[in-house]
Amino acid sequence: MNVNIPDLNASVMEIVTDFSEEYEATESVDHATRCSNLKPGTPIPAKGGIKLTENQQHIESYGFEAAEKIGKLCDMQRDSVLKSMSTPPSDEALRMMQSISLRSEGVTVDELDALSAKYGSNYQVRKFLASEMRTRELGYPSADECDTALRQIEHARSVGLKGVKASRFDRSTMSKASRLAVLKQELNGEGLFAL
Repeated sequence: MNVNIPDLNASVMEIVTDFSEEYEATESVDHATRCSNLKPGTPIPAKGGIKLTENQQHIESYGFEAAEKIGKLCDMQRDSVLKSMSTPPSDEALRMMQSISLRSEGVTVDELDALSAKYGSNYQVRKFLASEMRTRELGYPSADECDTALRQIEHARSVGLKGVKASRFDRSTMSKASRLAVLKQELNGEGLFAL
């Protein structure tokens, strides 16, 4: 398994930051265009949000592209984890698993730990050994790294997609820097905040 979650999070934040900058630039152009079309005596419209249809379409399109990039990035990482998870155990590991399954007694935590050290690079073996520990009431192993990686990848996807939705920016009263800081905190698991 070749997944680096901090690198994935950094790449997702880069895409979200790029979208945020494009949103801010489009918002400025939108406001300037609306102001340039005013007739004398008409109040200047308040800043905030994108009102003109062509600018809304542009930023929505930009958001869809950013979401696609995030999706592809996360899919690539997920596929790497799934490939690792689907690798079959070696013949030797299969024999060991059968041997352990057939024994009704005498399996110790130390023995399972030693087998985990020897064969634990395979996801299916790790799951089998963890199941044996629970079944034999020898303890509860920690979460598997592949399962954890899949959860983290889906979390990165969810936070990233939330960050490239233009409608969230339209309704937000936070500054761009604040929105990005909140998303970064959420992405890094430092808190779950609503935009």
